[in-house]
Amino acid sequence: MVELMRNITEGIMNKDRKLAFLKEKYGDNYPYRSTILKVMEKCEDFYGKDICELTENQLYPFLNNIGKNYNTIITYISVLNSYIKYCYDKKFPGALNTKISYKKDSLKYNMKSSMVASPSDLQRVLDKLFPSVTAGEYANILRCCCWLLYAGLELDEAADIKIDDIRLNEQLISYNGNFYPIYPESLEVIRFCIDSDNIVVQGGKLLYSKKRLNNHLLLRSFNEINASKLRDGITKRANAATKNGKCDVAVTCRSIFRSGLFYRAYMRNDDSLKIDVKPFENNVKAPKKSDHALYEKNRGFKNDYIEWKKCFYTK
Repeated sequence: MVELMRNITEGIMNKDRKLAFLKEKYGDNYPYRSTILKVMEKCEDFYGKDICELTENQLYPFLNNIGKNYNTIITYISVLNSYIKYCYDKKFPGALNTKISYKKDSLKYNMKSSMVASPSDLQRVLDKLFPSVTAGEYANILRCCCWLLYAGLELDEAADIKIDDIRLNEQLISYNGNFYPIYPESLEVIRFCIDSDNIVVQGGKLLYSKKRLNNHLLLRSFNEINASKLRDGITKRANAATKNGKCDVAVTCRSIFRSGLFYRAYMRNDDSLKIDVKPFENNVKAPKKSDHALYEKNRGFKNDYIEWKKCFYTK
């Protein structure tokens, strides 16, 4: 017990060591990298030792769900390996020459915790996050925004979509020369956002109707709407639903966007992700340049797509 308490005390003192490492290795960018060291404090508390004194097998159980995409996981593992090597090279007491490798099984790399497989799967999740569309509540604005993200629009673009951009008969959205699909599951809430002049809001324990402003915008509300408010609203609902056990998928604006992009690529059997976002026909092409630009910029993007396919469509 005395030995355990001594080790725990040293672990607390090693915060200075970790800070020195982060600043030496990453300079002004160290705060982002410090996240993984903070996460691994639970591991240090459990064993009563610094990370650098533990074996790979001891570390792995505490690496579950350290990131929702390939790049984040690889970055965090790189930070841990750099810290362990830093301690070993400086010959700190107990430091081992451990190297953590990327193992999907060990990391429980499971996209089912944050992404969806299809439009019907997204509808299932949204039904757990928001009230019924027919209730006419403000949540319909957020629900509709989720569908725009799933269709391939970025958050700031979704906030800018106008009613005139919606082509219900063709089941598509036309925006800045690009076309985005309107999925059958989204029709009800999109029609609400087009037609309703009022939404139901809550004040204390009471519900009352308020007139919507900016009648040209699809996601208009009773006050000024922007990307930040939409993101905060969706995040708040998603966090509350997963925390109270109502929903088993912790979606974010980004995970919804990526799920839609991956679904369209999968349905077209296009592993390059150079997809044509025209939803149902090939005679008119309006590729969204940012889709492939995002893939080119993010070296782990294709890895995420491969894992998404394995997660949802491999038996």
